[in-house]
Amino acid sequence: MKSPGHLMLATALVASPFVMAAAPASADTPGCVTHGEFNRVQTGWKQSRVHQLFDTAGTAAPGGYRYYAVCGEEGGTGHYALGYQRQSGVLRFTGDKYYDTTPY
Repeated sequence: MKSPGHLMLATALVASPFVMAAAPASADTPGCVTHGEFNRVQTGWKQSRVHQLFDTAGTAAPGGYRYYAVCGEEGGTGHYALGYQRQSGVLRFTGDKYYDTTPY
């Protein structure tokens, strides 16, 4: 008869490929933003949450915007711009965003 330890080890070995298949939490496109990432941002998100999704803090720009470089494999050389406004001491995405073909 096998001990409970053998059963637990066998279960861990069987389950481990599924754990390893999980997507990375960040750094999938460090320093630039994909079109899919750009479209996932939702109004009201904290700036820190956007930066975590984008894997970059971008660059401060006039009018409460931040510029984020477009990933080269996306076929663009420009930047995405997102507007932020301070609400209760926290910068939040206002829902105002656009794509510009010029590099910043």
